[in-house]
Amino acid sequence: MPDEEWIKKLEDGRKVKFIYQELPEDGAFITAQIAGNEIVYSVVLTKSSSIRIFRASMNFMNRSERSCSS
Repeated sequence: MPDEEWIKKLEDGRKVKFIYQELPEDGAFITAQIAGNEIVYSVVLTKSSSIRIFRASMNFMNRSERSCSS
């Protein structure tokens, strides 16, 4: 998964912007910001297993959104 940026709409209508950046030596940096808020939440994943879990959960969320929107 290369560096990515996407927006997800929550059930209550708010939008959240996510940014995923791969780091050298098996790491990743992830940020999330709710639209209209100044606060940015961030997480650094340092193990390949954590990154695989994150990627799998994002793939699951993307499939769920596609099935709900059709």
